[in-house]
Amino acid sequence: MLKRLMTKTTATLLCLTAATCMTAYTATADQNSGVAGLSISDLQKAGYRVDWINQTSTGDLRLPTITDDSFYAINENDHLIRFNITTGEWLWSSAIGNNVFDLLSINEFQDSNQVYVLSDGVLYITNTLTGVASSSLAGSTKPFQALRWVPNTSALTTSNTLVYGSSKGDLVWLNPKTGIVTSRYQIGNSVCSTPVLAEGIRNVNGRSRNLIIGTAADGAVIAIDRDSLLKEWGFKLTAAVTASVNYQTNPSILEGETLPRSSVFIAGQDQYLRAVDLHTGQPRWKVLTTSPLENSPAIYGDVLYQRIPSNGLACYETFPNDYAGKLKWTAEDVHGNVITTTSQGRLVCWDDNTKQLQILDSHIGTVTASILLPTAKQVLASDTTNGALFILTEDGDIIRLALREK
Repeated sequence: MLKRLMTKTTATLLCLTAATCMTAYTATADQNSGVAGLSISDLQKAGYRVDWINQTSTGDLRLPTITDDSFYAINENDHLIRFNITTGEWLWSSAIGNNVFDLLSINEFQDSNQVYVLSDGVLYITNTLTGVASSSLAGSTKPFQALRWVPNTSALTTSNTLVYGSSKGDLVWLNPKTGIVTSRYQIGNSVCSTPVLAEGIRNVNGRSRNLIIGTAADGAVIAIDRDSLLKEWGFKLTAAVTASVNYQTNPSILEGETLPRSSVFIAGQDQYLRAVDLHTGQPRWKVLTTSPLENSPAIYGDVLYQRIPSNGLACYETFPNDYAGKLKWTAEDVHGNVITTTSQGRLVCWDDNTKQLQILDSHIGTVTASILLPTAKQVLASDTTNGALFILTEDGDIIRLALREK
């Protein structure tokens, strides 16, 4: 029997199978008791409230994925589960995997009502509306496609194509509707981070450049034009880049320049945080940190936040006029990643090691509130700015935290 964790709630019992049941609770604003190990008073102080909880009996949910209207996850039986992102209501469950292949990413194509689950062996296909496994390939009845180039990363969705990194060092462009690999580019010995689509203004007429940027275990960084699929630039570092790159265009035009500056930001295992020009790959600035960098930089306009494992969270200027970079502050008591912001512009950081959510003053890095999430397995945000928080617990619960109204 499922235990009711919240008082004054509305509950709807939803059954997938005899062995898999879920209860969705819609929370009220005056909760006083703890919820799944959360302190309601701490949540309120941090500016959050419990929006809903979905209890599952499957446990071991993983690969959480947020889209415009859905929250997807994989359970311990390799079933793909879809929830309504607003209400937490279970929509459907689809048996896709067989606990043989490692599932790497969930990618949704709204125009075709298809959701694809990429594994390190095959691509699974399911109807977004019904959850029924189906094949998009003409003449095939199998709800999956065998993959010749074995994926090693999650997939980037661009137009009607999935782009992923292979274990052999290729960037692979796969059309999931036809099963055809439309392009392939070898960038190193093994691609170890998800490719990123970066965009920046290239001339005064407002034309933009769109580059797909990939990194490899041997330190290679390559930028491929999205449309021509030709290499624009590339270089090789002395160590791997295991975190996906990030990019940003300067909100203003720097003195002496005619276009806003667009840069790609790379956190490397060589301990350097560096910025390179999006259009040329030429260095803009770099700083040597105290340890190998494992996480992508989080960028908010003219400031950049980087987790440095041995030193805490550091804040740098995004576009300094200094090749050595410009450090603004370091928060030595913060060891998590910035995942979103609050409506007051404060930073929200999640520390997976201490199971702690910390709210920071973005100007000086001071911790203004902390929330202990003892049962949390993963925490992610719906948006990098003012995002709702989604918590996957060790017990298989899904909790949505929403920002409180001012």
